[in-house]
Amino acid sequence: MNVNLLRWLHRWLGLVLGLAIAVVTLSGCWLIYERELATPDYHLDTQQPLLPLQTLLDNAATVLPAGDVLLRIPGREDRAYQIWAGPEYTTQVVVDQYSGDIIEVRPSDYWPGGFLFDLHSELLNGKTGEMVSGWIGVGFLVLVVVGIVLWLPRTWKTLWQLRFGRSLFLTHHDIHAQSAILAVPALLLALITGITLCFSTPTSDALNKLFDKGPPKLPKLEPAGRQRLALDKLVEAADQALPGGRVRMVTIPGSPEKPVLVRKRMEDDPHSNGLNFIYVDPYTAEVIKAIPIAKADAGRQWFNWAYPLHTGEVLGGWHTWLLFASGLVPTVLLVTGLTMYLLRRKIIKPRR
Repeated sequence: MNVNLLRWLHRWLGLVLGLAIAVVTLSGCWLIYERELATPDYHLDTQQPLLPLQTLLDNAATVLPAGDVLLRIPGREDRAYQIWAGPEYTTQVVVDQYSGDIIEVRPSDYWPGGFLFDLHSELLNGKTGEMVSGWIGVGFLVLVVVGIVLWLPRTWKTLWQLRFGRSLFLTHHDIHAQSAILAVPALLLALITGITLCFSTPTSDALNKLFDKGPPKLPKLEPAGRQRLALDKLVEAADQALPGGRVRMVTIPGSPEKPVLVRKRMEDDPHSNGLNFIYVDPYTAEVIKAIPIAKADAGRQWFNWAYPLHTGEVLGGWHTWLLFASGLVPTVLLVTGLTMYLLRRKIIKPRR
């Protein structure tokens, strides 16, 4: 194995991708604690009864653009419902489920939460940015693997050495190596899950082809001369089709020929929004197909775990802290790696 070639690859891949990697990981660190940091500036009167979903939808429809509509029901009673619509759900309406009042209308890239989410997942450039973010993740994965190979030949005596005070180069070299190797398990987990989330369609197609099981084929509805039933009736039918758990999301397609999709989260479901799918005929409230996650296609079963593993929702509070800490490491690697490069080039004057 050509060690010099690996060092060259590691050095230049880090210099080229370092800033982009730092931006993606630092924004991810903020998003891990977004639920705690983003304190809502509104107060809901939870003593009132919940209004019908159809009422909330009708109220929001006055400010929503045409197209598919996504209703998200939070896991806590003191958090407002969110209704999304528009091309790629670019408009969000926050609505009080107890009074029916529209609290806020904002774009999907609202500051700071929406902006940082788009920055982390799409680099503020939609689907194209999502693919670029995925390829940055692939480059970072190669960077990590090459770094492990370069670190492995160390002897036990020099395994965890930190040489402070001897020279600026050695100090940055040891911080670079030791912080990286300590963060490797969490970084690999975040990278593998993050890359598959960016390339969700190819990942699903590959897994479904491997396990010979694809997504369900749904019939085309005949909407001529028919009116959609109230949303509450459709959700009730879906809830009865898969008892237990909690309804977390409802997708109302803009096309009249497509069924309504209700997503439920069961007690043992790690995905925060649930991936138990129930398709309902919006004209008859008949359940077309109910697919619990245990019987879902391989792609959906993978993402049932990939998303919560990526966001630190599976293994408790220490999982969140581990991801947060490891998300800071790429910035440390960028600073130390760049300093070592500048010292080699004598752009920074070495000192003892």
